[in-house]
Amino acid sequence: MEVVLRVRFGFLCTALFALVACHDAPTVYGGRLPFLPRRLVIIEGIADTLFQRSLQLVVRDTAASAFQYVDLVLDPGTANEQVISNKQLSAFAVPKWLEWLGPRTFRMYFPDTISPGPHRVMLREYDDKGLVDALIASFVIALPSVPYTLTVLPSLGGTDAAAVAINESGDIAGWSSDATGRKRAAVWHDGAISALDTAASSAMAMNNAGAVFGTVTTTSTCGARWSAGARTLIHWTDGSCLRAIAANDNGTVLAGQVNSTFLWRADGSATSVIAPGGSYYSNPADISDDDYIVGQGYTGGEYRAFAVGFAASFPGPFPRNSPHWGSKATHINNAGEFIGDVLEEKLFFGKAGSDPVILSGALSVNQRPTLFALNDSGLVASFKYDTQQGFLWKAGRTSRIAIASSGYTIDQLYAMNNARRIVGRATNNATGEKVAILLTPQ
Repeated sequence: MEVVLRVRFGFLCTALFALVACHDAPTVYGGRLPFLPRRLVIIEGIADTLFQRSLQLVVRDTAASAFQYVDLVLDPGTANEQVISNKQLSAFAVPKWLEWLGPRTFRMYFPDTISPGPHRVMLREYDDKGLVDALIASFVIALPSVPYTLTVLPSLGGTDAAAVAINESGDIAGWSSDATGRKRAAVWHDGAISALDTAASSAMAMNNAGAVFGTVTTTSTCGARWSAGARTLIHWTDGSCLRAIAANDNGTVLAGQVNSTFLWRADGSATSVIAPGGSYYSNPADISDDDYIVGQGYTGGEYRAFAVGFAASFPGPFPRNSPHWGSKATHINNAGEFIGDVLEEKLFFGKAGSDPVILSGALSVNQRPTLFALNDSGLVASFKYDTQQGFLWKAGRTSRIAIASSGYTIDQLYAMNNARRIVGRATNNATGEKVAILLTPQ
C-alpha cells in the first residue's frame, strides 16, 4: 500500500506505509474565526499494513484547554462524503477541571470500505462554544492485488470438508465427511482424495516426507501420525494421549496435553518442554526443523509469548496492560522468523536477535485480520473474516489476494507453502456445501 500525503500549498510529503506529519492552514467550516490559534497537529498517520483499513491518524491537541469532541469526515464536499466519527471521540475530551493534564493525543481509524485512489480527510475539533480548529489533508491509497485461482478439491462423498496443510510438493492434508456424515482425515495428491482412516479423524499438519499428523477417535481421542498407510498413536511415556499441534520435516511432533508441551518423535519417544520463565501453563503453537518452538505461556500472573531454543524479543505492552500481557507467538519458519499478536490486536513479525516489527496498529478484535501462515521466505499471510479477504505481507509491503468470481465464499484460510499456494475452506453459494479449496497464484 502506497500512501502519499499532500497539503494544499503544494508541498509534497511521501512515505511508504506512513503519512508524514503535514497539514493545511486552518479551514473553518462555521462557528469560529480563522485567526484562532492552531491546536491540531498530525503526529503520524500509518497505513495499516495487513488489510484495507488503510489509515489510522494520530493527532495531538497542543492546547491545554478543554474540548468537547472531535469529528472526522472523509472526502468532504463530494458525493462520496462520509462522516467517519461524528461526536464519537468525546472520550478523548478533557473536562476543565483536568486541564492541568495538558495536551492530549488521540487516534482515529478509517473504515474497511475506503477505496484505492485519491482522498481528502477533514478533522474538526469543538469546544462548548463551537469549532476551535480544523485540519485537512490529502492522501492516495494504492493496494496491489495478487491474482489467485480457486480450485475446489473433491470430497469423500459428504458435504463438509477443509484443507488445512500443504507441503512443498503440493500434497494437501485435511479432512472430509463421507456419505454417512463421518469426518475423516484425508490427503489430496494431484487433485485426487484418499482417506487416511476409517475412524472419525482429522488432519492438521503435514511434512515434506508426506507424513500427516492430527487426531483420531476410537475408544478415546488421541493424537495420530499417518505414514505409508499406517497409523501410529501419539502417546506420552505413561501411555496417556497427546494432542498433535504441529510437526517438522524431521518427524518431530509438537504435542500438547492440559497445560503442557511435549516433543514426540517417530520412534515413540517423548520429552517434556518447559517454557522460559518456568511457565506452568503452556499453549504451544508451532515448531521449526531446528526444533525451535513458539507459543504462549502463563507465568507470574501474565500470559505472554514464549520461544524455546532461541532468543526472541516480543512487542511491548499496550498502555493499559502490563508487559507482554496477552501476547502469543503463532508461527515460526525455518529462517528463525516468527509472527504473533498481543491481545489479539497488535500483530507482529519478529526474528531472533531483532526487535519485532508491528504489522498493524492497536485494533479491536472484530477489525483485525488473523495471521494464518509464515513461509520460509518471510511471506506472511492473513485473513479477515468479516470481509472474507486474504492479504500477503513481506518486508513492509502488503498485497491483496484477488480471486475471480467463483460462486464460493471463503470461510477460512489455513496454510501456505513456499510456492505461495494456499489451502482453506469455502462455502458453495448455491448449495451451502462446505468444501476444501486450493488457491494457486497465477
